[in-house]
Amino acid sequence: MSFFSGFPFALVGFSLLFCACEEPNSEPTQQEIDQRKMIASMVERQSANYAELQTESATLHMVSEAYCESKTDAGYIDLKAQWVTTFLRWGKAQWLFQGPVDEDDQFQRIEAWPTADSDRVMQSVEQILVIAPPDIDETYIANSPTQAQGFPAMEYLLFAAGKDALSARQCDLFSAISSNLKSMTTRIHSDWSDVYVNLLINPNPGFGFSSSNESMNFLVNQFLNLLVVVKDKKLGAPLGFDKDGGRGNNAPQASEAWISKQSLSAIAANIQALQELFKNEEMFGIDDYLVSLDKVAVSDEIQEKLSALSTQLDELQDMGFLLDVDIKNDAFVSLYESVQQLEIVVKGKMFPGIGATITFNFNDGD
Repeated sequence: MSFFSGFPFALVGFSLLFCACEEPNSEPTQQEIDQRKMIASMVERQSANYAELQTESATLHMVSEAYCESKTDAGYIDLKAQWVTTFLRWGKAQWLFQGPVDEDDQFQRIEAWPTADSDRVMQSVEQILVIAPPDIDETYIANSPTQAQGFPAMEYLLFAAGKDALSARQCDLFSAISSNLKSMTTRIHSDWSDVYVNLLINPNPGFGFSSSNESMNFLVNQFLNLLVVVKDKKLGAPLGFDKDGGRGNNAPQASEAWISKQSLSAIAANIQALQELFKNEEMFGIDDYLVSLDKVAVSDEIQEKLSALSTQLDELQDMGFLLDVDIKNDAFVSLYESVQQLEIVVKGKMFPGIGATITFNFNDGD
C-alpha cells in the first residue's frame, strides 16, 4: 500500500471550505479545549515547516541559475550547500505525508526514495539528458518519471562520484528540476494555508474531518508514521533488518540521501520535527495535552527518548552514515533500537493517553 493512500477527504469547491463550521451548542469541555489547542499547535508548526521549505526551494532555484550563469567553483560549492539546506528543510516537513503534499503525487515527485533507489534515479536522469529536447523546462520535468524529479535527481547531478561541476546540459536539467520543486512547494504551502489548516482546526461534520478527535487522530498518526519510516526504511533497510526484526546483510546503498552522505542529517531533521511537534515552546504541544490529562510520566518519557535520540545522532554525525557500518555496526544498531523503543512508547502509552486510535496498518508498507 502507498504511503499516501487513504486520505479522509477530497478537495471540493472552495466555496465550501470557508463555511462557518458551527460547533455544537453545548460548551466544550476543558479536555476538548486542550485538544483543539494541541491540534492548532501541530498545524502551526507545519505551516512554518512548509513556509521554510518554500523559501529554501526558491533560493535553491536562484542559486542554480546563478551557478549555471557563472560556472565558478565557489558557485558549485554554494549550490551543493543550498541543496543540503533545502533537503533538510524537507526533512522537517516530511512527517505530514498526506494532505496537500499528496495531491498530484507531489510527495513522490519531491522525493522518490525509497520507491526508487539511487540506481533507478541515475538511469532516469541519464536517460533524460539524452532524450529530452534541447530546451528542458519545468513542464517537461513535471511530466517525467518521479525518480527524475525532486531531490534525488538533483542529488545525483551534484554529488555523484567524480563530479566537481555541471555541464551546460546538466545545468539546464538541474534548473528545470529546481524550478519544478519551487512550484510544488509553493503550491503545497498555499493549499495547506488556504484549505487544510481550516479543515483541521475547524472540523465540520459531513465535510472533511467530522470532529476535533478525528483531526487529532489524523495528525498523531502522521507523527507515528514518520517514526516507523525512520525505523524501517531509513535505518532498518540499510542495516539489513526486516519488519519482523530479522537481520540480513547491510545495504548502505538503501539509505536515504546515500550519494550526498546526508542520511543521518535527514534523520536528525525528522527527529527535530517530532521534538518540535511534541513540545512546542510557543504553543500547546502534545506534551502539554498529556500533562493536562494527568499523563506527566508519559510526557516525560517521550521527551527523554527524543532527547536521547538527538544525542545519539549528534555523536554519529561525523561517521558518514553506514559507510563504516561494518566497523561501527553497534552504534547504528543502538540507534535503530532507540527509535524502536520510542515507537513502542508512542503506540502503547501516548496514543491511549490522549485517546487516539492507530488508523494505519504499519505492517503492510504504509
